[in-house]
Amino acid sequence: MECVGEMKKLISIILIIMMILGAVACNSTKSNESKEEVKETEKKTDSDTDGEEVKETEKKTDSDTDGEEVERKPFKIGFSVWGTSDSHGRYVSQAASWVEELGGEVIVDVAQGFTIDAQVASIENLIQSGADIVSFCAYSGEAVIPKISELAEKNEVYFVMWDTTVSDPAIQEMVDSNPYFVGTTNEGQFEAGYETVEYLAEQGATDFVIIKYAIGVAICDERVDGASKAIDDLGLNLTYVIEVPEDTKKAVEDTLVNYPEVNAVVAVGGTAMYVTPSIQAIESVGRKGEVLTSGFDFSDTMGAELEAGDLSLVLGGHVVTTHFANLMALSAYWGDPINPDKEQLMIPYLTVTSPEDIDNFNKYVVGDVPPYTPEEMLDSISSDKTFDDFQKIAMEYSIEDVISRRGE
Repeated sequence: MECVGEMKKLISIILIIMMILGAVACNSTKSNESKEEVKETEKKTDSDTDGEEVKETEKKTDSDTDGEEVERKPFKIGFSVWGTSDSHGRYVSQAASWVEELGGEVIVDVAQGFTIDAQVASIENLIQSGADIVSFCAYSGEAVIPKISELAEKNEVYFVMWDTTVSDPAIQEMVDSNPYFVGTTNEGQFEAGYETVEYLAEQGATDFVIIKYAIGVAICDERVDGASKAIDDLGLNLTYVIEVPEDTKKAVEDTLVNYPEVNAVVAVGGTAMYVTPSIQAIESVGRKGEVLTSGFDFSDTMGAELEAGDLSLVLGGHVVTTHFANLMALSAYWGDPINPDKEQLMIPYLTVTSPEDIDNFNKYVVGDVPPYTPEEMLDSISSDKTFDDFQKIAMEYSIEDVISRRGE
């Protein structure tokens, strides 16, 4: 019995040893399996970073930086404007559509009024219509910009502003921090106001009235500042400033009656809205041919007014402002922004002093053939171009430039 007991103890010890060895072997197998998984993972990681997938990434990077073709996906640009019944609104809308030849669509929404609420509603309509980009001018004032910026970021829609200068540092900081903000375009408004007075002074003007179309709008203020500086520099007289007239014709009539020495009216707003009524006022008080007039933005009647001698000068034709704004936005949407620092792009004015100037504008800029070919559009924002290159192309815009590029 004692032997049997000893035998049972021995068997028990052997079984325990076998169990321990089995557990060790199992753990060893699992450890090896884990090591194999790690090796496989490392192999996949190496593949991700050193293999074919990286080559594809490098290919895309090279494409972006060395001028090769980047992916240009279809697009829908939502274009908000105050109206299209006036020639300037119609022309900037037409110029905005030139980029459709690059494989997308431009949808135009006419805001129902000149208020902030009307502009915001217009942008909301465009976003709801599926716009990838919204393009607008802050003509209702800078206060509209933060609202549209928030809308764009919330809906992940790129936005660009044309004919707009942001003068409020807080608003500028806000839009600069928005990843969907592309930049702005504008003209040299101060210089334009200055040159307007210079031209009229050469025609004999000495005593000026300025018609100011808005309060707190940077474009308007800069034009007035430029005109005022020229009047001061040239030793002329700024007789009166008409601010935001409800009835332009009556306001000019009253001014001419009260200040008979006035011989020049400078409207820093649209020709149709402010110069044409001024011409009517000049005639109604019996001073036709005695008072020079000038304005901004082309109108449908300016040809006849220039020919009759009622209008001396119009600065406008800057319809390409919307075209270049949309190109900037497209480059960002396509992942290769021509304006990575979100700078302001300057656009030149065309100066019109004769009916012939208007004929050339109608033929070469807003005629049946756009002034830029699709190839020229794409080249202007290609990966081998810098923002300075893009700025140079924009500043070369003129009737002569279009004629030269067409070989005429």
